[in-house]
Parts: sequence; structure tokens; C-alpha cells
Amino acid sequence: MVRIEIKKVANGQMMLGIEAKKEAPDEVLTCAARGFVGVARHLLGPMATNPQFAEEISRGIKEMLLDTEDLKVTRGVEGKEANVIVTVEHEEKDIFEMYGNVFEESMVESRKSTVDLSSGSVAFTVGVLDAGEKYTTDTYDISKSKIKVTLQSIGGASPHVKVTLYKSSGVSVATSTVNLPWSTPLGGGGSETVTFSNLNSSTNYYAVIENMDTVETGTILCVVKQA
Repeated sequence: MVRIEIKKVANGQMMLGIEAKKEAPDEVLTCAARGFVGVARHLLGPMATNPQFAEEISRGIKEMLLDTEDLKVTRGVEGKEANVIVTVEHEEKDIFEMYGNVFEESMVESRKSTVDLSSGSVAFTVGVLDAGEKYTTDTYDISKSKIKVTLQSIGGASPHVKVTLYKSSGVSVATSTVNLPWSTPLGGGGSETVTFSNLNSSTNYYAVIENMDTVETGTILCVVKQA
């Protein structure tokens, strides 16, 4: 079963939702391609079968696939609460480049029962997670509707890291699995940002970071902030 959903959220911005059960990646891509062809033929009729149109579309798709600077792709899934949405965005910048000062300030602080994210971002080291191991963050008090969790893996790749957001009561809100590439303290590899949107500012939340792989992760660094 393959389900692909595309939502326009703003001019030039779309949210992509993919649900695939027991399907190989090439089959999902084939379904997506056939879906595009179906949309083109439905909207354009005979023009969609014009060879010149096909060449122009092929050229445009190639340019978008190779555009890693201006075109960013997000993966979106619905949370367990109907109005909560998760998006995942790859950042080319190193986590230290984006939040170096936050790490310097946060590393000297001990863990707290509740952290007020309206006071700023929080940085911490998750560390190396064994196969199946979980790390639970502090509980966060927010004044806005989004929580952003940025992750980076140092000294080794972490291809299957699941981030699940919970209410402070222990109820799961939404989840997403990310692939953290190998990066070094000197930079390179980039980071992944998981954004939980449409949250309730009167509710406190915490996240659980879990290694879903059969081998240990690299050293995972994390920054949490509201938006």
C-alpha cells in the first residue's frame, strides 16, 4: 500500500506525506511518477503527451533534484492528535555553526525537571545510544505553537533515530524517524530538524530520542527550541 499526499502550505512551500507499507523505495517512486503523469493528463489533456512538454518537464525535474541550496524538501506526517503535524528538514549547516553559543551556555547547566523554552534554546549531548536505547529530554514549557528538535551525529552515522513528542502526562503526540549522516566536530554532514507544529502552549511536552537500529549510534547532539 502506498499513499502520497501533498499539501500547499504557502506560496512556494508544500508539505509531503508518504505512507508505504511493505513496499520497496523504487516501487514508491514509480507510484509517485505515475501519480504525476495522471495529474498532468487530467489537467492538460492531450498537451501532456506532447514530446516537447515531456522534455521540459524532465529538464525541470532534473534541476530540482540537483538543487540542494534553494529547494528544501520536508517530510510530513500527521500526529496522533489530528491537528499536530511533524516536518523534517535537512540543514547543511553544522549544529555548532547554528547554535555554538547555546552549547557553550547550556553544557555547564544540570538537567531540570521543567525548562522554559521562551527563555531561549536548550542544547545538550544525547551521547551514543545502543541498539534500541532511548533518551528522554527535560520537560518543556512553551509560549508558542512549535517545538523544533535539531539533531546531529558526530563520529558515526545514525540512520534510524526516532523522535517522539509526548505531553507531560505521558500521552504520545507525534513521531518521526530521521537519518543522521556522519559528521565531524570540524563540520560537514549537516543536521536534521524535526518540527512539531500546532501544539498547545498551555501544555508541557517532552521528547524521547530512540535508536531504532541494530548497532549503536554516533555521538548525538541536540538543540531544542520553540518557534
